[in-house]
Amino acid sequence: MHRPRRARADSDQNVLLRPCQQANAERSFGLSCGTVTLSTSIGDRRALVLTPTRSISLVEPPEVSGQLSDADRWILDTARYAVEEELASFCIFRGRDETTGGAYGFAEALSEDDAAEVATAMLQGQILVYREMVRLGLCLIVHTDFGYAEAAAFRTAIDRLLTQLEPKASGDDLEARRARLDQWILQNLVFFFTGSFETLASTILPDKLPMMEKRMERIRRMAAMVE
Repeated sequence: MHRPRRARADSDQNVLLRPCQQANAERSFGLSCGTVTLSTSIGDRRALVLTPTRSISLVEPPEVSGQLSDADRWILDTARYAVEEELASFCIFRGRDETTGGAYGFAEALSEDDAAEVATAMLQGQILVYREMVRLGLCLIVHTDFGYAEAAAFRTAIDRLLTQLEPKASGDDLEARRARLDQWILQNLVFFFTGSFETLASTILPDKLPMMEKRMERIRRMAAMVE
C-alpha cells in the first residue's frame, strides 16, 4: 500500500510578501503568509499557507456587502503573486498557530445555531475569494487547525449556501453560471478540518492533490464563463 510521504518541516516555509506588505498584513489583518512543500505521487507541490497571528473571536455575523474587503484583496494579491511565481498551486487557511498564539474562532458564548449564522454570513463573503482563487488556478482550498465548533458551523454554512444556490443554478444567464460555479467550489474544492496542519499535510493532501489537479481544466472553464 502506498504511504504518503510527510510534508517538509515548517522551517522550510518561505515568506512570500515584500517586507512592507508583510508588516501591514500582520498588523492590519492578523495574518502571516508562507509556503510549504508537500511530496505527492506526482511530484512535489507547494501550498500558500495563511496563518492567524493574533486571537480573533467572532461574536456576531458580519455585514455581507457582496464586495471584497481590504483583507480579501490582500489575500488575493498574495495568491496571485504565489501563482505567477509558481510558488503555490493550492491554499491552506489555518485556524490557529500554537507557536504564536494566533487563533481564529467563535466566542464561547455563541450557541450552535448562532455560530452557524455567523459562519453562513462569513461564507457568503468568502465565496467571492474562493471564486477568484479558482480563476487564478488554485486547485484546492482547505481550512485546518479549526475547533470542532468552527468546523461544524462552516460545514452547516456550506449546506445552507448550497440550498440557497440550487434555485439560481438553472438556466444559462450569468447568475446561473455563477451559481453553478459556486456550487462546484463549495462541494468539491473547499474543506474544513479539525485536524492539525501536520496531519493534513502528511495524510490527506498527498492523495487528494493529484485528483484535484486533474479537474483543474474543467474548473477554469467554469470560472471563465462568469468573468
